[in-house]
Amino acid sequence: MDKLTKRTTRPHPERMRFLKRVVFLLIVVTGLAVSGRGGVAVAASKPQAAIGDTQYATLAKAVRAVKASETITVLRNITTKKRLTLSTGRTYTIDFNGCTYRYTGSASAFRLTAGSVTIKNASKLISASGLFNTRAGTSLTLYNGRYKGQIISRGNLKIYAGTYSDGGASVCEDGLIRNFGSLTVRGGRFVNRLGAVLENRRGNASLVSGTFQDKGQGAACCIRNRAGIQITGGTYDAPIYNEKGSIFIGSGTFWCDKGIPLCVVKGQITVSGGDFYATKSGLAADVQDGARLNVSGGRFHGLSMRRTSGGKITVTSRLSIRVEVTD
Repeated sequence: MDKLTKRTTRPHPERMRFLKRVVFLLIVVTGLAVSGRGGVAVAASKPQAAIGDTQYATLAKAVRAVKASETITVLRNITTKKRLTLSTGRTYTIDFNGCTYRYTGSASAFRLTAGSVTIKNASKLISASGLFNTRAGTSLTLYNGRYKGQIISRGNLKIYAGTYSDGGASVCEDGLIRNFGSLTVRGGRFVNRLGAVLENRRGNASLVSGTFQDKGQGAACCIRNRAGIQITGGTYDAPIYNEKGSIFIGSGTFWCDKGIPLCVVKGQITVSGGDFYATKSGLAADVQDGARLNVSGGRFHGLSMRRTSGGKITVTSRLSIRVEVTD
């Protein structure tokens, strides 16, 4: 009996090692080891994001936990159909750290409803149904990365760098960037094969630098304006349409292989600088009934201008530009 009692009260060493492994696996699988601010110290799969040394199972959890002026670092590629709402009201940065974010849902991938958010270092942000949708009173700043999908902004949108394209998304037929607020572009390359690069519907846009291209499968224009735009630099490889409101051009390069660089349907365009080229049309501008073009500077490289009998073109006397009038 004494020997039997000793045997049953001492677990076998192999059994103890097995039990320890089971307990460890249970902790890993259930994610019971949790840090003080809600992050995951040990998780079943690799966490998606981190704030400092604290890791989070999902980017959404990191967004909910982020404090003012902090940076969320994305740790791995993410594919999701869940829309991410940025609603903390704080100012913070999401560093995609060279990772890819692919959204497969039916709405915009990111919806900014409050606060100020900076996005940078994305290998690819991809969404066929829309990339960003921002509410009035918010601020979104975009730096280097590749962005594929439509951007709709009703707040303050600032773009400093990056490559922006339609990614084959049909929603981009309505414009790669649809601005209803305040837009500033200081760099980047913008390509839309399906429609205009910029649909400036309301608010104001300031274009300081960047390359804007429409590949001609859609609207065959790089900008369509119905509000106010100021252009002080950049390269524009397709026509600019002013359908309402006004555009001021102080500098930049405006090139059209097939079309006409400036098309004034309604409203007014004022030109004080810039270089204008048109390979086939031979025209720098076309002005329709009730519209107006004022030219006080710029280099037009032998191009002429055209207006209807109801349109108006005013050219400073020192510039030698031929104006054609059509019925």
